[in-house]
Amino acid sequence: MRVLCPGHGLLVFAAGFSVYFFMKYYLMSVAVVFRDEKESHFLSQSITTVPTYTAVNDSFHALFGNQSCQTDFLDAPEFLRAAGCNDGICETVTCQRLLVGDKQAVDAAVKFTNTHDRKVLQESEVLNNALNCEEFRTCGGYWSRPVRPSDKEFPIAFSILVHWHLEQFERLLRAIYRPQNVYCIHVDAKASSAFHSAIAAIARCLDNVYIATKSQFIVYAGFSRLQVRVTADK
Repeated sequence: MRVLCPGHGLLVFAAGFSVYFFMKYYLMSVAVVFRDEKESHFLSQSITTVPTYTAVNDSFHALFGNQSCQTDFLDAPEFLRAAGCNDGICETVTCQRLLVGDKQAVDAAVKFTNTHDRKVLQESEVLNNALNCEEFRTCGGYWSRPVRPSDKEFPIAFSILVHWHLEQFERLLRAIYRPQNVYCIHVDAKASSAFHSAIAAIARCLDNVYIATKSQFIVYAGFSRLQVRVTADK
């Protein structure tokens, strides 16, 4: 004897099955949203209650030592001191306070930027600065030793393409420079001769900075971009 399932029974079963899975995944999504909102609320509460500036301050002291916070690396930027440190701005706007997002320092820095024109160094000026390597390394704050002893075990190779804005390049190099790393600089063939000379002068001052042996005429997103990468890898 065979038991036949009527057609409307199949429809009811299919509908019930669909409702079951819909409710299941709906409840799962609601649970996920509730969890995310709870975590976001917890993080917001943590951010407002934890003294972030003090915590990061302590990490700077632990990493660099208390005395190093008085150096140019974390103290007031040079252009502030050159402007005369009026109204105690050099005590308010320091690299250390800006790095941790101190609101008073950020507001003072924005106000200073809006009321002072910053002089951009020309290529000839950057070149002249690099002619005296000892002064160039000292004034630029280039690290002469790894920040941490363990950094020597993990050197990084950088490949940098440049063709203009020489001062911007030097500031970038100054920020990422560490003596255990290697830096390969490719100067675009269309850059000026003064630009090439300045990059060469900078490389002579830093033993681990090299200039690519062959200068390519770079076309953005073109094959020449890949050629530079191959040259740097060699």
